[in-house]
Amino acid sequence: MSKVQQSKSIPVQMVIEQMLSILHTLGLPLADQTRRRRERLAMAVLALADVPHPDKWPQAKSITDQYSLTTRKIIQYWNTHFEE
Repeated sequence: MSKVQQSKSIPVQMVIEQMLSILHTLGLPLADQTRRRRERLAMAVLALADVPHPDKWPQAKSITDQYSLTTRKIIQYWNTHFEE
């Protein structure tokens, strides 16, 4: 779990790592980004998909669910679910 802040709980680290793996698989150029920037990108996508915990992947939202968040709501989501 070295790619995520160690101060976060294990489930939060896991879900962020899982999203980073998905983003890498999709071909996003993450290698040039700082650890913190990669973590913030993963948390933003997780917030948009409404996946706060590794067990919530089956309920992930998509564009067809008409679920969206403003920037302010994304930050609130981080504070609530990702220990920011």
